[in-house]
Amino acid sequence: KISAACTITHILGYELFEQFSKKYPNIHLEISEYADIFIDQMVLNEECDVAFAIDIPENQELYHIYPLKKLCFCAVVNQEHPYATKTNITLEDLATQPIITRNAHYKGFLKLEHYAKQKGINLNYALCSPDDFLWLSMLRKNKGIGIAVDQLIQEDNFNLVSIPLLNNQLTWNINIITKKMKPQNQIIGQFIQFILEHVK
Repeated sequence: KISAACTITHILGYELFEQFSKKYPNIHLEISEYADIFIDQMVLNEECDVAFAIDIPENQELYHIYPLKKLCFCAVVNQEHPYATKTNITLEDLATQPIITRNAHYKGFLKLEHYAKQKGINLNYALCSPDDFLWLSMLRKNKGIGIAVDQLIQEDNFNLVSIPLLNNQLTWNINIITKKMKPQNQIIGQFIQFILEHVK
């Protein structure tokens, strides 16, 4: 059983898991996606055998952690937005704009809020939702500025422009995690090794 933070299987490519199944046809993968704030505890509760999580968990000494991929957050605007020609953007720039992003069940939102508060910036949220289709629709109608992982926007950029955020701490770090006190069988080891070898 595999738990994954939402959109990770999309970013890694579902073909990756199909390739694993072809190599190991006797191993059945059961993959479920959840809001990323719940993933770490699911591992400790043994609700899954292995998980794709975001960032280093609290109480990291309780986990085996395998870093996999680092992505950056960016601002996303309609190509008609006044910011569309910017080459980078700051949290101060965001303060005057309606923000469209995910909600407090996602570490990216919590990280954005944390760094904004550190700078004394109050962000104005037009939408906080896990529904990617809804906030992409709002962005295409030029209803605000989205905050998202750059790779997702690169893949689906119809009339949208992504702009790097000038804050190198706003990253989305994908890790494979397992529970340390739970014995790892050969199948889990084969799965982790396969993913580590095939993800660039």
